[in-house]
Amino acid sequence: MVLHPRLAHFLVGALAGVRFSHYYVGLSNLYRSKLVPRELKKFIVALGIKIDRGRSRAGRFGYFAMFIAGPLASMVSPFAVPLYLAASGRFGAFTLLLLVLSVANVIFTVPFSSSVGCIAKGLRVLRRG
Repeated sequence: MVLHPRLAHFLVGALAGVRFSHYYVGLSNLYRSKLVPRELKKFIVALGIKIDRGRSRAGRFGYFAMFIAGPLASMVSPFAVPLYLAASGRFGAFTLLLLVLSVANVIFTVPFSSSVGCIAKGLRVLRRG
């Protein structure tokens, strides 16, 4: 099963006391990255989930867990299919391709999320104290 990052944010946030008001379509956090060419930035949209800070009862660790849940889900869950295929003895070109794509996803996600994405937001929440 592959867990969508927004669903992971929602589930972990709900358990931690973070409340949300609605989903929206907006610009991705990649919009703030200096690595993305300016011409492409307006085309990078993402599904977002709006935090209702007035109704939320989470502390900083709850917000941290909620922010980190999305990137972790997007980095870890893609490994489920190739690892299942390999464990069931079906390790072939397709399984290897899925494994390579999963590793590439982690290599792409870590620097972007750490600089402008949800990992950066989670670390910022912890530093605020």
